[in-house]
Amino acid sequence: MTLPETTVVFSSGDRTTFEDLIASGPLALIFLRHLNCPFCADQVERLRDHADLHAIFVGMVDRLDADAFMRKLRSQHRMICDPEAKLYNAFGLSRGTIGQLIGPRVVVKGVAQMAKGRFPNVPKGDARQMPGVFVINQRGVVVLEHRCRDAADNVDASVIREALSRAVVQDSGGPDDQGGHQSDRGVGIGVDGV
Repeated sequence: MTLPETTVVFSSGDRTTFEDLIASGPLALIFLRHLNCPFCADQVERLRDHADLHAIFVGMVDRLDADAFMRKLRSQHRMICDPEAKLYNAFGLSRGTIGQLIGPRVVVKGVAQMAKGRFPNVPKGDARQMPGVFVINQRGVVVLEHRCRDAADNVDASVIREALSRAVVQDSGGPDDQGGHQSDRGVGIGVDGV
């Protein structure tokens, strides 16, 4: 998979292309479900203390809602506004099933989020949209895909950092440099197609 050739808009109103975003190094795109999802807040907070990561969130909201959300969570990362979910579709992120959205694992993790003071609220975005994380190397090739197995499936900063580091190695002529990618679908990391 390669990046779509499109202009993206940040919550700040700035516009750029993916080509410009990856010019300075590998990039992690972190797709969120909807902004009143407690698991989305948890995902943003997991990266709050890792401002050095070249990671950008993607949300299905307008600039004002995205900016308010990121400020509330004190995140230094940027957010791409994708209210029509065009990027979600381009990256093949689907809408969740009932089990993915309110299955037993999600309920248990939801109770843990509520114990931290994070409660679900009226969705801002598509409440059925599934999240995911994609790491893209400087050639625009997706080198890691994590399509979340359920609504509560968040990715730790250490996994994103490692994937970004591997993408740099690949850019310098590593073994996966021919467009191969790694896939992490919530059951461990494995290699797909080389």
